[in-house]
Amino acid sequence: WERPSKALSAADPQSRPNQIQESVRAQLASLRHESKTDQKAAVKRLLVQWHPDRNPESQETATAIFQFIQQEKDKMLGL
Repeated sequence: WERPSKALSAADPQSRPNQIQESVRAQLASLRHESKTDQKAAVKRLLVQWHPDRNPESQETATAIFQFIQQEKDKMLGL
């Protein structure tokens, strides 16, 4: 698992949600061969990073990405 690039961080109001979703999807896909413990830890880091309360300057984007992470973690990792 790698930390997302600065260009796709929640603090960047110019980031497009589709680009961010693709980045998050790729990060989750890279976790498929990791242990469940490592998967859960990485997902938790992503959820904390994209929590709307931590991103008051771009709450709409953060909310959309936060919800996307929750949906994708179930689909891709079964967590």
